[in-house]
Formats: sequence, structure tokens, C-alpha cells
Amino acid sequence: MEKVYLKNSLLKPLLVFLIFVLTSLDSFAQNSESLKIFIKDSHISADITGIPLIEVIKELTEKTGIRFTYNNLPKATIYAKIQNQPLEKGIKDILPLNTVFVHSDMLSKDLLKKNKSIKSIIILSSLKKNNSLALQNKNGQRAPNISEPENYEQGHRHNGYQSGIGSLAKKVEESVVAYHWLSQLKNPDFLIRLEAIKELGQLGSDTALQALYLALGDKNEMVREEAQYRLKEIDNNRWFNSIQEQLDDSNPIVQNSALDIIQTQKGNRWIRLLETSAENQSLSPELRKKAAETLLKIKKK
Repeated sequence: MEKVYLKNSLLKPLLVFLIFVLTSLDSFAQNSESLKIFIKDSHISADITGIPLIEVIKELTEKTGIRFTYNNLPKATIYAKIQNQPLEKGIKDILPLNTVFVHSDMLSKDLLKKNKSIKSIIILSSLKKNNSLALQNKNGQRAPNISEPENYEQGHRHNGYQSGIGSLAKKVEESVVAYHWLSQLKNPDFLIRLEAIKELGQLGSDTALQALYLALGDKNEMVREEAQYRLKEIDNNRWFNSIQEQLDDSNPIVQNSALDIIQTQKGNRWIRLLETSAENQSLSPELRKKAAETLLKIKKK
């Protein structure tokens, strides 16, 4: 009886203590979040701590009046602290994404050099600022490093060598094509430059991407707009390929996450992808059913 009383007498203070700790942690979490953005004379100051990316973009839109366009946004949390930075540089420091700044042509060229007026910002979330290339096999493991063949069996060395040569050959071929169209960007005829932009966009290599970024500064408006369009197309294609790879993954959690993302998309290629997924026997029955349900939703859009 005394033991029961003792337990009851200790239980109440313990519960009070736990409630106090949980309340304190919740209060700390709320106080640790910060979203402060100030704009003055085309300069930006910001103190951002633990805020979802989408909320930061909404605040930037409200404070700057700039229109942000994007196909998709990763689930990212922003931490940034900047003081009195030029607007373009400040936004680049805040957003962990590749951004294309579209400037207004209403200002004169002399004034534009001194004070760029940003019309809109295109977010290319699938195109990374720094691309690090690493060969991987189907299981997601890093492929053998052919520079250290002593660590692998002869058969693996041969396969790595062959795939490495094939990869290099493809890169050389792409580089030759890219070089041809790169040289055309110097042509005084804007129609030839426009054609070069279209071809570089179809190529989609890292070299082509760099050329498209440079073409955003072309003196012809049609060339600049075509470069923006091609960059967005490459971003969309890489995003689609990324989701397709997730559906082909062996992990059901990854596959399910991909289907959740597809629910927010629309267009024929997403419909075709879902039609294939609904019949894909490598997916579980539950995921095939979800793919079929998602397909119906997208067709209604």
C-alpha cells in the first residue's frame, strides 16, 4: 500500500515536469524561427532562421514585388543572414537554388548598368549550381574507380574501362557539337544565334547549359527569351527524369514519394508515366493502385 502511494505521489510531479519541458521546447522552437526581410534602395537585408523555402519566396515576392516562377520546389528550410546586399546578390545568397534574373528593358542602357530593375526570377531547382559527376551502378553504389584497378577483379576492371571509354567518347561527341553551336553565338545575325540557342537547348549538356546562361546577356531580346525558355525546358526534363528514376527505385518509400509528387503535375508525359507505372509489376499492388488513382486525377485537370 505504501509503495502504491509512493508511486502516485511521484507521478504527479513527474507529469508536471514533462509538461513544463515540452512547453519549453515548443516555445524555444517557435522563438528560434525568424523571417525578417527589409528592402531599401535596391538593397536587401534579411534574417531568416528555420523557415520553409516556399514561405521565404512568398515573403520575397511581397517585399520586392518581383514575380517568381518555378516548376517545382524542394522541401527545404532556409537559414540566411545578410546585411545591405545588392538585391540580385542578396536573393542569390538566400535561395539555395539556381536562379535566372530577367531584367526590365524599359530602362535606358546607361541607367540599366547602374541600377538593374528585376522584372521576374525563374527558379531552376533541378539544375544545380555545382555539378559533381560520379559514376554509379544500378544499386546506387559508386562504380569502381578505374584509376585504382588493383582494388578490383579483372572482370570489373574491364567493365569499368569499357563504360569509362564509352562515357568519354559520348562527352567528346557532345563537346564537338556544343563547340560548333557555341561559335555560332558570336555570329552578327541574330537568327543564326537563335538557331544555336535551340540546338544547345536540345543538347542539354553542362557545356550547353553554361552557353545558355551566357546567352541571357545577348543584345537581342528574342535570343534572350529563347535562352530562358530552353533553360526552363532542361530543368523540367531533368525533374521528370528524376521522378522517373524514383519510380524505378527498389525502395517502396521512394516510389510512394514519387507518386505523391506526380499528383501535383499535369501533362501528357506524366499521364504516360502513370499508365506505365499502373502496369509495372515491380511495384507493389498498393502502389499500382495508387498510380491508377493518380492517373485519374491528372486526367481530370
